[in-house]
Amino acid sequence: VTHSRDTYQDLVRLMEQHRADRAVQLSILRILNKFLDNYQEDMLPWHESIEPCLSTMTALINDREVVQLFIRFLYRLASLNKDYAVVMCRLGTKEALVKALDKHSTNLLLVTELRDLISDCEKYASLYKKMTTSVLAGCIQMVLGQIEEHRRSHQPINIPFFDVFLRNLCQGSSVELKEDKCWEKVEVSSNHHRASKLTDKNPKTYWETNGCTGSHFINIYMHKGVVIRWVGVR
Repeated sequence: VTHSRDTYQDLVRLMEQHRADRAVQLSILRILNKFLDNYQEDMLPWHESIEPCLSTMTALINDREVVQLFIRFLYRLASLNKDYAVVMCRLGTKEALVKALDKHSTNLLLVTELRDLISDCEKYASLYKKMTTSVLAGCIQMVLGQIEEHRRSHQPINIPFFDVFLRNLCQGSSVELKEDKCWEKVEVSSNHHRASKLTDKNPKTYWETNGCTGSHFINIYMHKGVVIRWVGVR
């Protein structure tokens, strides 16, 4: 049963449905670890479990035991295949680890190791994003070209499965897109694990320096071509 795709996907769905139920989450995680004990490349779509794991960590962030178990699981997954580390990078795992550290300080194991694995894959995640953008742009251009040709010539579009392709392309457009950041990274003089509080858009969180006199700074590295019209500090 640990090689059953249907059983695995049922578990992932249950994880999403019972996000805040501690007992259910721990039970599912134990089963997923058993599945992972029999890991075979491309046997199961393990990337589908990453986002539910991160959502559970966020929902139960105050529970150190739960957070630790999910970090162990994600580390196992990233260690087995770097493709999963790339997915974790794209889904904001580093930010989730920062939040976990902020709550539990140094009482968590494998956080640094998992963060390093993900950091090593950031360039691949960036390349993946650029390739996806280029492929989608090409698909949309092709679709618009065919529709325009059909409009002008009144001839049918003679591309096999064009209607299926168009339907899938339109379904993909319903996926929620996160706002792209205009900066590459933020560096601070101290309390580095709280640097993300500067950009989380939450007025109740903050970064506070604890360096010696004259050593306080916040460095923001902007993406090339960004025009800065307003910067605010509260």
